[in-house]
Amino acid sequence: MTLSAIALAAIMFFTPVPLFPRSVIVMVWLWQLVLLGGVALRVAVVPRARARADAAARACARVVVGADHAGVHLIQEMRRSRGRRAR
Repeated sequence: MTLSAIALAAIMFFTPVPLFPRSVIVMVWLWQLVLLGGVALRVAVVPRARARADAAARACARVVVGADHAGVHLIQEMRRSRGRRAR
């Protein structure tokens, strides 16, 4: 980004008639900085956010009321079905 701004300044300096206003150099440099920084931020943040959302969707708290054999059977069945979905 900085090299392109320096190249634009050199072109501006060595041409007898200015091809564009001097403020274009600063604006181009800032826009490049913002756009490439935004892309880098997206690449860094989005996969982490998706992984967190997937983990939250997979983790689901359950409460089983009842300590008799039906409650134990229900918990065992939930564990078995969770193992089948993960594969």
